[in-house]
Amino acid sequence: MITNSFYVCKYWKNGGPASVMSASGSSEAFSIDVSGVDIYLAGYYQSNSSSGRATYWKSWIPVYLTNGVEDAVVRKILVVNKKE
Repeated sequence: MITNSFYVCKYWKNGGPASVMSASGSSEAFSIDVSGVDIYLAGYYQSNSSSGRATYWKSWIPVYLTNGVEDAVVRKILVVNKKE
């Protein structure tokens, strides 16, 4: 979803949208997986002053895999040994 010229990463939960990041930069997810109550998304986050950072989110908390010097993205996430 684009908000004020930013992509805002969202997924649908219980029939409505849930934002993963604020609109302070662009974020987009390409993959989602669930383990117990934890939701994992894979994609990127880009602030105004950096290139896209490969990022995954675990229950809304971002984990940056790159430093934003060059564009990078995570295309797929898969949780093994899932919790029930």
